[in-house]
Amino acid sequence: MTILTIETAVASTEVAADTIANITRTDIREGSIRMFAGRKVLTRIALAEVLGDHKHTKATEERIAGILAALEYPTSECTLRDRIEAGLDEAARRTGSVIPNEYRYGYGEDQNNGDAMALALKEFCGGGLEGGIDLTKLEEVVDTNGIRDRYDTWLVKGLNNGMLRMNAGNVLRGKFRKGEVISIGSQKWNAEA
Repeated sequence: MTILTIETAVASTEVAADTIANITRTDIREGSIRMFAGRKVLTRIALAEVLGDHKHTKATEERIAGILAALEYPTSECTLRDRIEAGLDEAARRTGSVIPNEYRYGYGEDQNNGDAMALALKEFCGGGLEGGIDLTKLEEVVDTNGIRDRYDTWLVKGLNNGMLRMNAGNVLRGKFRKGEVISIGSQKWNAEA
């Protein structure tokens, strides 16, 4: 017996990931992005698949969450992947200093204004011209002082590590001026003391 033609008429119960065009919302859970149509999970993408050359850190995961929140729904998986890639690439490009050189060089090797709070942030979190900033320690400062909501907004905007540290310092100084107790590592400041 010779088979001349083959006709496929089997309906698949699986939805091919690249054909999903009716994603109504997304979230990140357990190392993957879940895509929903209404309340039903259509499929998942492992974060490793969308990270490319970017490291999987808490900050990167939060950037992706911000990108997902900013998408217009319904959307497609193709659009979702493109936006994540573009957003992570843009955040990586924003590593250059936005501070004009005449100020930047005036900040010296520590790259801060030299007040006690800036020095404490540098000592606790690192940074400056020669070293990187430890985001885990910066996030510890942020959480200890109750400014996580502000910090998360900066992450979504794609601020680089130096700008994150600088903004945190500025907000902490404002809280200090209002009389709040500020903690950086083992150091504490209180305007009333």
